[in-house]
Amino acid sequence: MTDHLNTQFHLQRELVEDRIQHSLAMDREQHRYVVPLRALENIEQLTFMTQELLTALLQHIPLRRDCELIFPYRHTMPQVYHLDPQSMQVGQTFILESKLLDLMNNMRSVFGTYLVKGISHMLPAQVYGVDHTNQKVMALYIPPLVENCKEKPVLVDGMHRSYLCLAAGTTITAVHLIDVQSPLPFDPINWRQVNIVQERPLIEERYKNLQKEYYRDLGYVGIDG
Repeated sequence: MTDHLNTQFHLQRELVEDRIQHSLAMDREQHRYVVPLRALENIEQLTFMTQELLTALLQHIPLRRDCELIFPYRHTMPQVYHLDPQSMQVGQTFILESKLLDLMNNMRSVFGTYLVKGISHMLPAQVYGVDHTNQKVMALYIPPLVENCKEKPVLVDGMHRSYLCLAAGTTITAVHLIDVQSPLPFDPINWRQVNIVQERPLIEERYKNLQKEYYRDLGYVGIDG
């Protein structure tokens, strides 16, 4: 599993705290790195995120640009509540079969022995544990991100989790973002235009009219998008 991780997403905790101008709590002398949730081999503690921390994280997500930092969520106050995935529009044109199966098989075990209600009810959380080298690390769990646009809510992260809930006929906990200061990086589509595939399509086929300069860089603040 760890062989496929993005090695660039192994951020010093102090760097993330500096970027979001907020503490990530717990003992910073031990949990010095922020990694993707799937990189944790053993979970030692799970704490639900405060509204203040969630806001700090999201407000400091930049657009993926080399020359300047533009923060599309700078003025948003995120809200967390359920919605029916059927009511969303989406950006991604595909569902990766292997990722879908991995979620179905491993989602409950991701949180170790902690009693969580699965992805449909999981709230934003900080997860502390060790990685495959037994180094103490932490991860951030953020529910699917939805931008509340004029016509319909548009899903910008959490495609596979949302699809699972759609297929199960249940609602999903999502983070809703309003007053977004940037155009979407794609033209929204409906679920019926999404295909389940075995391999990722070419980048130009993954979204309709992709504009990379408006892509939200979640990894900048340690969110595994």
